Amino acid sequence: MKLSKTITNLLTTSTIALTAICFSSCSDKEEKSKNVYENTDTKEASPVAELVNKNTETIEDLATKLQGITDLESAKKALPDLAKSGAKFTKLKMDTWKVGGPEKIRQFMEKNPDAQKKLDQAFQKVKTKMETLKEEHPAAEALIKDYINTLFK
Repeated sequence: MKLSKTITNLLTTSTIALTAICFSSCSDKEEKSKNVYENTDTKEASPVAELVNKNTETIEDLATKLQGITDLESAKKALPDLAKSGAKFTKLKMDTWKVGGPEKIRQFMEKNPDAQKKLDQAFQKVKTKMETLKEEHPAAEALIKDYINTLFK
């Protein structure tokens, strides 16, 4: 229950305060620069879009780091990498104010439903992994959950 609340809080904070971006799986460099968040008038990404992209990429990175956790020992080894993700989120949260604050992010997300979808998908990966850990390795899940709760307060 507490994990779900944490994930929900992260989702809300990300959506409103940080917001997210497209995790591009394209290998072609030109395709990576052409995402749904670019300013269609100038073909350049806006600062808000860039922040959203960085946030989504950070969530995707967190999900990838969690995928490597298979037991309590690997959970302990993952803590330094999770701390790096926490530091990235802290910086992104501060950067939110540089682009106009949470309201500007919220407006962007309303105008870009694909951004919201990508954010939701990234968070779902995190949630799914945590649920799997809870079922298969409760001690590992508890360690990671407590650590994430500490990082994202």
